[in-house]
Amino acid sequence: MLEISWPQALAWRLRRHELDPPGQLTVDEVVRRLAGVQAQVASFAEFAVRVRSSAVPAGGVADALARGDLIKTWAMRGTLHLLTPEEAGPALSLLASGRPWERPAWQRYFGMDPATMERFRDVVIEALDGRTLTREELTIELMRIWQERPKTILFVTHSIPEAVLLADRVVVMSPRPGRVAEVIDIALPRPRDFDMEARNEFQAATRRIRELIFGSRSARA
Repeated sequence: MLEISWPQALAWRLRRHELDPPGQLTVDEVVRRLAGVQAQVASFAEFAVRVRSSAVPAGGVADALARGDLIKTWAMRGTLHLLTPEEAGPALSLLASGRPWERPAWQRYFGMDPATMERFRDVVIEALDGRTLTREELTIELMRIWQERPKTILFVTHSIPEAVLLADRVVVMSPRPGRVAEVIDIALPRPRDFDMEARNEFQAATRRIRELIFGSRSARA
């Protein structure tokens, strides 16, 4: 029987993940090796790729996305991931084959039953109609859907303007350790659009959030 020690197992895993030593792979090769890179936070995706390859320059992930070498989409665990175009289709199809939306835990977490999920899919296909929506267009669409069918939504975002535009209340988390720094009520009328960004209430809310996260000097800058 082959015996493997914990240090040997760790060394194998570090080599397999191109961490020790870092390799010379391209951005898409790193993403393919890992079967996807978590990209909910853009800076983390950049770090995850560059720590594994000394051949990837700063901004390499953004450049690969712009060239179409990578795509960013919701994949594993309901979060954004980087995938290669060649592998995204099979990977997402395989994930969907498990039909997670039929699981009670999934339904409780996302507040959608199978029938609602099927209707949601049809609406998405009709809305896209072969085109790509920008983040701003998705934001407007989300607000329109909410106006028609109001629900309580817990929306996690790293964009301060997006949080202020969408929310009735913004819960600001402090950095390391993560704690609730302040809950800010957003006194903007509905329905809303991007013209709201010029209003004093909008600017005051974004300044306050930046002050809580980055400090008063950053908020004044």
